[in-house]
Amino acid sequence: MLKITSALLFFITGFTSANSDFILTGEIKASENQVFYSPKTDNWRVQVQWMLPEGEVANKGDLVVVFDSGSIQSKIEQEEVSLLAAEEELFRLKSEAEQKLLEASFQQKRTVLLLEKSRIDAGISEQHLSQFDYNKNQLAYEKAVVVKAKADENLKQTKISNSVSITKQTLKIEKHKEKLQYNKNKLIKMSLYAERSGPVLYGTHPWNGE
Repeated sequence: MLKITSALLFFITGFTSANSDFILTGEIKASENQVFYSPKTDNWRVQVQWMLPEGEVANKGDLVVVFDSGSIQSKIEQEEVSLLAAEEELFRLKSEAEQKLLEASFQQKRTVLLLEKSRIDAGISEQHLSQFDYNKNQLAYEKAVVVKAKADENLKQTKISNSVSITKQTLKIEKHKEKLQYNKNKLIKMSLYAERSGPVLYGTHPWNGE
């Protein structure tokens, strides 16, 4: 435990020995101090990488203690790589979606023209055509209606599929960004700074007194 101390208070008790000498015992404690604790990490123990030597005066804003952040830094680098890969995948998905939509739209417009043509042919009176040609036109019109309906459905499904894939990838990117920011915040907390000026004292461990 580290402390920056100022404005000392004296806790003193006194008693008289058999020879009437007055003996003072007690503890000197700072009334104002900043205590430095190790930050919470994924491991139950965190290693101190550097500390300002005991007795030196830390000015407000000075770096006082640095905890080992190698694992956090490694996670940050991994998330940065994953984020870059996810963004590249989103770019690929958008390009692919644009191409699929273009093809589906072209096919749908083409079926509109074919349907209109077959409708005109089917509208020709039977008296102006042979029975064979008339039946052929009617069949072609019915097929064109079916093809147009399929093209409409394909265009609709293409739009939905594109939207879903892009949304999923966008959410994936947001998760990587959140993890990256979380680890960056953890990294910041691995370095502690003085909030007031004063000498640095190394405290004792509250459990074992070391």
